[in-house]
Amino acid sequence: ILSGNTNTYSEVENVLQPIIFASKIRIYPYSQYDRTVCLRAEIIGCEWDEGLLSYSIPKGVIRGMEVDLSDRTYDGEEEGDRLVGGLGQLVDGQKGADNFRIDIHGFGKG
Repeated sequence: ILSGNTNTYSEVENVLQPIIFASKIRIYPYSQYDRTVCLRAEIIGCEWDEGLLSYSIPKGVIRGMEVDLSDRTYDGEEEGDRLVGGLGQLVDGQKGADNFRIDIHGFGKG
């Protein structure tokens, strides 16, 4: 849930981390109070020019509490034991540490 303003005139900026790759997004304005909810939004992105359209990999495995080799940001589809047609962490702009057990950036291990 992204937080918004609490009045009709202030602005709130939310930065998505990790970044997402999408051709469409859907936003549902919500308030815990019983009133009309309005939304004014600017979506700022960038053109994708990296050349890679998608990749497919075996679905990752979880081996106990210490080893999680799953790609939690993969944006493709699951087909059996494979992830297909997405980009996932291959292009998230973050380089993982040599020790994949350490959560450096707070986005999950790896």
